[in-house]
Amino acid sequence: MGRGYFKIPVIMGGDLVKAERYLYTAFFRTKAKDRPISRNAYNNIYYAEILYQKGDETRAFRILEDLINTNYEDLVSAEPEKMDPNGAVEFREAQRQARELLKSW
Repeated sequence: MGRGYFKIPVIMGGDLVKAERYLYTAFFRTKAKDRPISRNAYNNIYYAEILYQKGDETRAFRILEDLINTNYEDLVSAEPEKMDPNGAVEFREAQRQARELLKSW
C-alpha cells in the first residue's frame, strides 16, 4: 500500500502521508533482530525513498548504506525462523538497487 501511495500521482489518489505511515510500519515491524534494517530488503529501499523525498536525506542514506553493508547470511543466522532461505538473490538485487539509488541522489 505504501509503495502505491508513493508512486501514484496525487491527482490519481497518491498520498505521501499515507505512504510514509505504511512504509514506516512495514520497515519497523520487520526489523531484523539487533540490526538497523528490515528483513525485507525492499522495505528498506521504499522507506528510504519516502524519507529522502520528505527531506530527511541523512536517515535515508543511513538506511541504504546499512542495507548495502549487511551480509545476508549474517541476517539469516540472526533469525533463521523468520527469513526466507531462498531470499539471498532478492536481497542482493535490492542491495544493487540501493547502490544505484544512492548514486542518483
